Amino acid sequence: MEKQKRSLPGWLMGMAAGMVVVAVVAVALLIALRLSSQTPETDDAYDGITRIDPPRPMPDFTLTNQQGQPQTLAALRGQPVLLFFGFASCPDVCPLTMTEYQAIESVFGDRLHYVFISVDGGRDTPAVLTDFLARRGSPSFIGLTGDPADVRRIGADYGVTFEYGAADARGNYPVNHTPSIFVLDADGRWRMEFAFGMEMSVMIDALRELAGA
Repeated sequence: MEKQKRSLPGWLMGMAAGMVVVAVVAVALLIALRLSSQTPETDDAYDGITRIDPPRPMPDFTLTNQQGQPQTLAALRGQPVLLFFGFASCPDVCPLTMTEYQAIESVFGDRLHYVFISVDGGRDTPAVLTDFLARRGSPSFIGLTGDPADVRRIGADYGVTFEYGAADARGNYPVNHTPSIFVLDADGRWRMEFAFGMEMSVMIDALRELAGA
């Protein structure tokens, strides 16, 4: 003969159900409070600057400057350095970046080094860079050129890429390249990356501490 199953009293079942509901509500409130205490970074907070934290010591390199002489990165120690990878026949991004260099130079003068590294060593000879900087930049800017394979290796340390487009009937070809400006401090450490087209005032403010202004 089977034993009769005994059920819990109604009042006890009600109390147990109530406790479950209270527990679920408490957990939900705790999760909500934790989520509300976090301040997610939104796109509105991005000012165009990627800050490298901690600053990254960058390897030395040697390329050829517009005077046809070897130029090392290490020789520029003692002052912050702006690096930009572009090419002299660039129709838009590179001339605009040289205009930004000019605006920065008007504020900081020779307290910074302004470096333009060609990603188009096949066309950008020292003479071509001299002419380009005279027309688009400033004679005080440093133009560097070299074997594209060497420049590609150097650029990789900064996340720079570049690709050559198809040549036209005259042999002219475009070059797609990373358009950022890379900022090194006086000790040769990578501190910031400026996005192309960012606000000039933000760029200037970010450079003041490095330039001692």
